[in-house]
Amino acid sequence: RATAYALLSSQNVNDVLGISQETVQSFIVAASQGYLPMPFHNFSHAVYVLHGSVMCLTKCTLLQDLLSPLERIAMCIAAIGHDIGHMGVQNSFLANSNDPLALQYNDRSILENMHCSRLFSVLRQKHCGLLDQLKPAQYKIVRKMIIGMIMATDLAQHFDDMTRFKTRMQNSAPWNKESA
Repeated sequence: RATAYALLSSQNVNDVLGISQETVQSFIVAASQGYLPMPFHNFSHAVYVLHGSVMCLTKCTLLQDLLSPLERIAMCIAAIGHDIGHMGVQNSFLANSNDPLALQYNDRSILENMHCSRLFSVLRQKHCGLLDQLKPAQYKIVRKMIIGMIMATDLAQHFDDMTRFKTRMQNSAPWNKESA
C-alpha cells in the first residue's frame, strides 16, 4: 500500500485532483481490500502494473507530451483497479458456466466490466472519492478513459486496441508532423 501511495504521489495526485492524502490512502486501502487472495490477480499485481505505468509516464517523453496530468492520474487509477475482484478464471469459463456475471454483462468482456464496476464502487465509497472534486465534464472524460483502459485488458479485444493505439501514436509522433 505504501508503494502504491508513493507511485500516485509521484504523479502529484493530491494537487491534480484537489484531494487530501487521507483520501488517497483510503482509496488504496479500499482498492486493496477489493482484490481476492489469488496467486496472480492480486493487489501486488495491481501495484506492479501501477509501477510499470508510472515508469512509462516518467520515461516516455511522447506520453508526457500526449497526456495531461489528469489523464496520467486516470491511467494510474485504471492500473490500480484493472483486476479488482478477479476470481482467477477467464471470461470464457464464466460465459460457458452461465455465471451470473456473464448474464449481467451479456458474455462481453465479463471480467473487465466487473473490474470497472467494482473500481467505481470503491471510488464512490466514503473517504475514497479521488474524483469527487472534478467538474462533471472532467469526471465524464476521466471515467471514460479509465473504463477504456480497463476494457483494453480483455485479451480478446487486445489486438484491435493495440492497432488503434499504434495508429494514434504514429499520427501524433513529431516526425509525422514535420513531414506533413
